Amino acid sequence: MLDRTDDWVQSVQSACSVLGLSPEDARKQTQSLILKPKKERSQFSTVAEGVSRSIHDLREFIAANKRDYLSTGKLTEQGKDKVEEQVGQAVRAITQHLDALKDGVVAAQQPADGRQPLINEHSAAHLHGAVLVLVEQLHSVTASFDKCRAVRYQQSLAKELRQHRKVPHSALLNSQADRKERHTSDGGGSDAGNGSMQQQVQQQDPTRQLLEELSSAVQQAQGIERTMREITTINQMISTAVMQQAEMIETLYNNAVDATQHIKRGNADLKKTIVLNRSSRYYLLVLMVTLSLLLLFFDWFNS
Repeated sequence: MLDRTDDWVQSVQSACSVLGLSPEDARKQTQSLILKPKKERSQFSTVAEGVSRSIHDLREFIAANKRDYLSTGKLTEQGKDKVEEQVGQAVRAITQHLDALKDGVVAAQQPADGRQPLINEHSAAHLHGAVLVLVEQLHSVTASFDKCRAVRYQQSLAKELRQHRKVPHSALLNSQADRKERHTSDGGGSDAGNGSMQQQVQQQDPTRQLLEELSSAVQQAQGIERTMREITTINQMISTAVMQQAEMIETLYNNAVDATQHIKRGNADLKKTIVLNRSSRYYLLVLMVTLSLLLLFFDWFNS
């Protein structure tokens, strides 16, 4: 294969000399033909790139704070709440940008003023597919953080249960120690013994009431724990359903793209068939006219 670049440059220079261009203009013209100008990026591409970078930054932020968020003692409850708030703000901002991308694709496909669509069906399907990929990436990031959040809630509930279990035990120990001290301090006499018994009963009533309150608090905490587990299970089920819907949408998108290509091929085949039918009709008509003329000629010749 021969390199014809020099010949091409000479041809361009000769054409520029014929047109009367200066050497500087000829050089610019040659460079413009060799180096094609870079196309400007569309607004959709710019916003989509920004959303992709934001999702990547959010994934890195969660990975950097995951160990401190799950471990006990590294971050306070206020620090963990701050991490959740930052993640929530980032997810809301990314969701707004994704909604803007979807609305932009719909507006370009169906203009409100009744003008011609700015993009065809194939381009619209491609853009919707790009938005769907970004939605799936965001869903994977939020699902991983939801698991971390569920672990944190389980840890907090377990901590509260441990605290509630320690309080009744200490209260019982204190009450037993008080009873022993009173029993040793009381010297004799039935009246004094009866008075000490009544005093112990009166002192045991607040202890029992405290034990009942603590047991009810433990039951409430267990009920909250069961509710949180049910909510976590429901969230995981919803996440699984959303992922299945995303896979179904992606399958529908691929089917739509294949159907568009098949329709284009079918239209091309139909056009070829129409052309062939027209040409066959023309040739058939020519043949019929030729045969008619031959019959007339033979009839005249025989007569």
